[in-house]
Amino acid sequence: MLLAARNAALLADGHAFWEPRLGVDALIPFMPAWTWIYCTYFLALLSLVVVARADRAVMYEVLIAYCGTSLISFACFALWPSRIPLPALDGCPGLGCSTLAFLNRMDGGFNLFPSLHVAQGLVVWLVVRRHLPALAWPAGVLVIGIAVSTVLTKRHFVIDIPAGLACGLLVYLAARRWGGALARLTRRGR
Repeated sequence: MLLAARNAALLADGHAFWEPRLGVDALIPFMPAWTWIYCTYFLALLSLVVVARADRAVMYEVLIAYCGTSLISFACFALWPSRIPLPALDGCPGLGCSTLAFLNRMDGGFNLFPSLHVAQGLVVWLVVRRHLPALAWPAGVLVIGIAVSTVLTKRHFVIDIPAGLACGLLVYLAARRWGGALARLTRRGR
């Protein structure tokens, strides 16, 4: 909420937001039907709760990874205020467009780099791959779909995806190491 208020104030003051647009971004079509894949991000995050219940170390790993990707992303959002021009949805029929309009009203196209959907989506896949390997392929397809949907719904520029992947991977590697250590520490304190 603090960033939303700050971004609204910057916008009102005429601030020029960073638009990390690449040439390829202009070639990507706007496909509002992908809004549903974009929204599965929220369900993917819920899957972390199911996986994390299995073990204290996994719980800490998930918690550190989720909080770490959020902190790094919010720091980037604060340091480099960014915005994507949102597509006009006038005459765009259907629930997908209505949902996208709702999302657009919620964040106004701010907070792009890195893509938190991609960073935390990668964390979901890495956790599932490690702890529920039978579900690794479906989870991987879902996460790839979420990453693709971020650009097809014009919620992100292409460069936000590799930035999100880097953020997710680096934080997850640290979370794996620290999650187990934190679980051992808290067990000793009992």
